[in-house]
Amino acid sequence: MANARLDRNSFLIRLSLLVVTCMLALLAAIPVQAYATTHVVQPGESLSEIAAYYGVTMSALAAANGIGNSDYIYTGQQLVIPDGSDGYSRDLSSGVSGGSGYVTVGRGDSLSLIAALNGMTTRELMQLNGLSDPNHVWIGQQLLVSHGSGASSSAYETVSSDGSVHVVQRGQTLSQIAQRYGLSMQQLMAINGLSNPNHVYVGQELQVVAESSSVIDSSYAPVAGSKRIEVNLANQTLTAWYGGSVVLNTTISSGTDYTPTVTGRYTISSKYPTQRMVGRGYDIPDVPWVMYFWDGYAFHGAYWHNNFGTPMSHGCVHLRPSEAEYLFNWADSGTEVHVHW
Repeated sequence: MANARLDRNSFLIRLSLLVVTCMLALLAAIPVQAYATTHVVQPGESLSEIAAYYGVTMSALAAANGIGNSDYIYTGQQLVIPDGSDGYSRDLSSGVSGGSGYVTVGRGDSLSLIAALNGMTTRELMQLNGLSDPNHVWIGQQLLVSHGSGASSSAYETVSSDGSVHVVQRGQTLSQIAQRYGLSMQQLMAINGLSNPNHVYVGQELQVVAESSSVIDSSYAPVAGSKRIEVNLANQTLTAWYGGSVVLNTTISSGTDYTPTVTGRYTISSKYPTQRMVGRGYDIPDVPWVMYFWDGYAFHGAYWHNNFGTPMSHGCVHLRPSEAEYLFNWADSGTEVHVHW
């Protein structure tokens, strides 16, 4: 009997060891995501800025923290920083030793992020690559970068020589920047066509002085509480009014003499976030932020040129994509439109 009990105990011990060995093997086969550190979100920080600071992609940072909307992070939020990239190839090392090199745009990358990672401003990166639209890059695109050419790192000191452009520094908020230049946050958003006051990033260039060519005639303001979009074809400007307050004043490109923009009073009839536009002599995909105000005439973003202030269109009113997005989100269907000379 004693031998039987010993054999049974030996069998149970060997079985237990076998189970433990199998469990350890299974655990070893499960991939583990390593996290190097955590980051506590500070006032004014954005997800893209934090990602650039730690040298990871914004998509990887969002995935590691279960963030579905990159615009919504909050002060005090604890973010885990993933160790390395999210699994795709990002060639950001071609010029790390200084001088010039190329980077390859990867999934989740933007011009502002690439510029920040390479010590440049977005404007410098665009000028270096002959780009006119900061929102139009694609996966696999090769961009020339010049490391070390970026703005000074001292906060609140990066301003263009004429004082008209401010480059956002780490920790700055839109309200702080507006206060520095004697603007309200709403005015600063309107000047730059921003729709989200919490989404600014390191290296972003903000215009802090309204364009001198913009002439605002308050006689076109609607009654209190009403919205109106006014287009002045003579000076190629658009002014969006809310009662007596200007929420957006910018240059546009209207129709040429051969394809003029209609004049008169209309209302916004239909809106499309993106649309393919086809006509005689053109076929343009993914036209952003389209708002029709009469027949085939619409406000929309134009990513294919940067000649705002000059008639360029087939009758529509062209805006910079960021400004078109702001107007699209601000104007409701039925908003009054007044086009005049």
